[in-house]
Amino acid sequence: MRTNQTKRKLQSGQTALGCWLTLGSPRAARALAAGTTFDWVMIDLEHNPIDREAMAACVLAVADGSAGRTAPMVRVPDLSPGHVKQALDAGAYGILAPMVMGAADVAAFVENCLYPPKGIRGVYGGAAFNYTFNPAPGEYFKTASDEILIAVQIETRPALAEVDAIAAIEGLDMLFVGPNDLHATLGLQPRYESDEPAFVAALDSVVAACRKHGKAAGILSANPEMASRMIAKGFGFVGIGNDAGHMVNAAKAVLAQVAT
Repeated sequence: MRTNQTKRKLQSGQTALGCWLTLGSPRAARALAAGTTFDWVMIDLEHNPIDREAMAACVLAVADGSAGRTAPMVRVPDLSPGHVKQALDAGAYGILAPMVMGAADVAAFVENCLYPPKGIRGVYGGAAFNYTFNPAPGEYFKTASDEILIAVQIETRPALAEVDAIAAIEGLDMLFVGPNDLHATLGLQPRYESDEPAFVAALDSVVAACRKHGKAAGILSANPEMASRMIAKGFGFVGIGNDAGHMVNAAKAVLAQVAT
């Protein structure tokens, strides 16, 4: 059975770099996974009109295109158990929940991600994870809890207030900062990065809680320069832009080099 190399990297203190997938295109997902060294790709169902069939196709494309090297992650639109179950049954190597409102939310979310006896995830033997993880018969049920990367976003005031309690929850692997929503929550102009004291303090509190409880800290960055600063700050799971942005920027770079 394939292992989640992104989760292994984070557990050993290494940095895992990835990007957001917003177009919902399995071909774009496969190209990113096969043609780059991204550790992970996040298929975003929260803000993008990606249906469940496209999500499942993208998950398979990432796992297939990279032979399991690149982890197909899914950001679910909300905390409902149905969204969690379908993303995991599609073969996602990791799952990210947005807008959690505190430790109780997170504990319930983690429970929905794990099979019994650790959680309450339903069992479906014919799911697509048979193709993304390539397990032997019965192997996925036994090892899924060790391979799935379970993460929540810290971007609301209640979550910030309970960040230490959230980081202490067993089974949770990562606390991820949504910088735009975090700025907005703090009464600031939404953006990826700023030197606003409240924002800087919030980032520091997330990193400190993760270090205290042995969890990974994650964040989405707008560009490579921000990514480097966040890594230096203590974030190990770092996203750099998205598929659409990378496509446009690459096209601009090509055009800029052509003499007319």
